[in-house]
Amino acid sequence: MLDEIKLFLKYFEKTYQKRNIEDLEEFMSIFFSKDAYVFGTSTNEIFPTYEAIKSCIRNDWLYWGELYIKRDQLDVRMIGDDVLVHVLGSVVYTFSDEAETDQKFVKLMEILNEDVDINDENHLSYQHHEMSYILDHYLSKREDQKRINHVPLSLSFVLTFDNDALKIKSLSYDVLTIDDYPDAIMHPYTPYEGQFNEDMNTLKTHGEAITFNPFELDIDKDFYVVDTDGNIKYDQSSLNDILNQYDNLEVDMNHVLLTENKEYISFMTIGKARLNRSELEIRNSLKSKLSAIIQSDLDDQSKLFKIRRHISLTDKICALAPQLVYPLKIMGVISVNQNENKLKMLKISYPMDIILEDKYI
Repeated sequence: MLDEIKLFLKYFEKTYQKRNIEDLEEFMSIFFSKDAYVFGTSTNEIFPTYEAIKSCIRNDWLYWGELYIKRDQLDVRMIGDDVLVHVLGSVVYTFSDEAETDQKFVKLMEILNEDVDINDENHLSYQHHEMSYILDHYLSKREDQKRINHVPLSLSFVLTFDNDALKIKSLSYDVLTIDDYPDAIMHPYTPYEGQFNEDMNTLKTHGEAITFNPFELDIDKDFYVVDTDGNIKYDQSSLNDILNQYDNLEVDMNHVLLTENKEYISFMTIGKARLNRSELEIRNSLKSKLSAIIQSDLDDQSKLFKIRRHISLTDKICALAPQLVYPLKIMGVISVNQNENKLKMLKISYPMDIILEDKYI
């Protein structure tokens, strides 16, 4: 089975890298079941139907970076007759020093500078820190003609057999969060609450209800949870630690994308995470991070770039603190055995905002 999964992922990756739009129909028929659903990396990327997934793939091939899958780092579990797969990967972007790109970023700076309430001191502060945060990334290490950015991903699949061929039943693409503060924060100054509401409307149209709370179930014997940084953990205490990091967690289980049979239930939905953090807490956290960077094995120039980025991000977060509300993506699998439900897998991730140069160095 493991070799079969690796071969499936190999051809999935290679076709993504080939990016031939003429192959799209064949790609869909080979890799996706007709009732599949997909979550993309960002907000407003819920694809609840076969045709919506096809549109997602087309846009990926036209505009996304180059997808790589680390097939040597697989977690494969049988769920009845189907297969649950978790694997790490990356999307690789190549940036170059072009006048046209600079012009686009100047235009973005103009939009951010004009789109602000000049009578709102906090909004001015946030918008200026947002501009600084973007430019800290965009202007980093520009002595090279080309800069390559590896954005770390995790991918979680539910695969089913169709005439002895593996096909995707559900898939979540997730960008790993490597610091405490993801880009997408729900606040009147940001667009993410509106986007969250649009996503909820999509789920209300296409989703179904689960009549019990998955977070209150006992865990299965081979349970695992995927944290927002992509790490896999295997016990109840780790699950509790992840859930308890939030001051409040809201997940609507009345509208989820759902696969249900006599052996398992697979679901994908969204939620909100609320954290209350004072500026003192945030800056103490920054102090620890800067100490770790200074003591790290990075070269001195990389240390300086990374220090500057963390300070810029912290200023941006402090402009929105003390209450931080993040949209969440949630995927889970529940095993069903003699009418007893147990949580087999849970994955929590943050939607990604925009791709910034050198963000993950």
